[in-house]
Amino acid sequence: MRTLITISILFLLCSSACLRGSEKSDFYKKYQSLDSPQHDTLIKEALSSLRSKFGSEAIPVTKVYLRLSTPIKPDSALKKDFRVTEIVDEERGEFALHVNRKPGEYAFVGQLAHQVFFLLNARLHDCYAAGLSTYFAELFVKEKGLDWSGWQSHLEQGNQPLYGSSYFMIKELNRELRGLGLRSLPGYAVWTDMRKSRMHIDIKAWIASLEAESQKKAIAVIHKHLPAIKKQNAQRDEPLSCLSPPDGLN
Repeated sequence: MRTLITISILFLLCSSACLRGSEKSDFYKKYQSLDSPQHDTLIKEALSSLRSKFGSEAIPVTKVYLRLSTPIKPDSALKKDFRVTEIVDEERGEFALHVNRKPGEYAFVGQLAHQVFFLLNARLHDCYAAGLSTYFAELFVKEKGLDWSGWQSHLEQGNQPLYGSSYFMIKELNRELRGLGLRSLPGYAVWTDMRKSRMHIDIKAWIASLEAESQKKAIAVIHKHLPAIKKQNAQRDEPLSCLSPPDGLN
């Protein structure tokens, strides 16, 4: 059973970064709608859980559309089968979540939660955010009383290696820090480019915010996982930002 579940979620996390660089977009209108009262409730529950764990969003969310990443027009040349969080209207706080699994499929809720994480800061394009988003998906799936084991097996077997490695790094950070400090990590987002279209986490600033003993533990955990993450990241067509922590305390 676990093998079947693992196969069914292959390729689900490989492009969870959001569309960036535009304050308004109608991209979502070209894809099949999954909007329904039931899914609106699920998204609201996930967003409430996200806020309780990581604080408020960078752009306050007022409306979230849900789309299957299949174009409305069957003969369309548009991209298909992707996962992305789209800023629809920044001023109005409107977003669209694109998933490639349908309601009722094993991976749907986990994939939706993974994308909901990026409502926290839809411009994050960062390996630490990749791990946090997968970790949040686990927490929410379990909060809903659903099975996470297929995802766990999927990642442990080396599928989606960048997301798996960053997820296991975040999990170990949480254990070593006993949950302290991890909540603040997304808040250390800074601009990556002059156009202010993307952001990344200033990992050195976050580590400096921790107490000395926690700094040591965080640095050790990150240095343990980062070589593999950077190697996997370099193989992406569009690498994520992935800054290294200091070698030790100043």
